[in-house]
Amino acid sequence: MAKRDLVPIKVTLGLRKNGQIDWPDFGKISTKARLGLEWSRFIDQCGIQWHYDRINNIGNGSERDIACTLVPEDFAEEAAQMFESVEVLTEEEFEKWHDECATCHLETEMLDTEVLQGILARIQLEEKGVAPPPSDEIRRLRKEALDPNHLRPGIRRNPQRHWREKKRHLNVGTSQRIDEIRNRVQRDRRKP
Repeated sequence: MAKRDLVPIKVTLGLRKNGQIDWPDFGKISTKARLGLEWSRFIDQCGIQWHYDRINNIGNGSERDIACTLVPEDFAEEAAQMFESVEVLTEEEFEKWHDECATCHLETEMLDTEVLQGILARIQLEEKGVAPPPSDEIRRLRKEALDPNHLRPGIRRNPQRHWREKKRHLNVGTSQRIDEIRNRVQRDRRKP
């Protein structure tokens, strides 16, 4: 699959009088910019799905919630021009928010405790002389299992935790036109 260059957007959400989250009506964005899809399906299929602030949110007593995603350029620009609550972010702004607010609850490494306990048990048996010394292959496999960058079960880096790794996993990048889009949106918002 080809790498997709997308634009990060941030949506500031409040509460309606009925207690429901007040989302912008993205259904008003042109059918062309949504590729003919309902907006929620468009975000999931053409963007990277919504990410929510895990620290400052309505559930934690804040008056506002923040949701971010990456979407194609046309959708991002129309959304930011149409709704004051939508802001186009730079990749640096999105990465900081993603790592510090959206995925801060995730562990950096994923531990396969069954594999790690097996390695520990085997080492203890070797030290007691019950199990034979490890072969070169066993030492290599242990080393791989303890290397978070190796795909072998044991200790593995969580590709969802940090944006730099996640974007490789999702095969996405950010558009080179972000500054241009932001400038147009700011200019259009200043018009009377």
